Amino acid sequence: MKYGELLQKLRKQKNLTIKEVATYLHVTHPSISRYENNLQEPSIETLTKLADLYGVSLDYLIKGEDNGITITIEEYQTLMKIKNVLNNLENRYENLNKSINIQADNNSGTIIVQNNNNSNEK
Repeated sequence: MKYGELLQKLRKQKNLTIKEVATYLHVTHPSISRYENNLQEPSIETLTKLADLYGVSLDYLIKGEDNGITITIEEYQTLMKIKNVLNNLENRYENLNKSINIQADNNSGTIIVQNNNNSNEK
């Protein structure tokens, strides 16, 4: 895929118009059209801004290879909060699993749940 096609694809994925991208970059909208139609190559400064706008690496814009994702500090902090919540849930699940024993009784078609003091519930 040529870089122009990639730029157009990324712009459309973000639901941005050519005019919106041009405004963000402080260039004319015909400049964006020339980039997307492979008629003009954007400068490194412009590519860097486009990478930030589209949330991709500069490598991806230049080579078309995705070697990872680019995220903001706020997105990273949110991901770390989500990770902590998931870890807490996993720990609670493990503790619950240690405190109960679940068995299927194939003869009666019931499930037997035993807690630590060995009382049975059917």
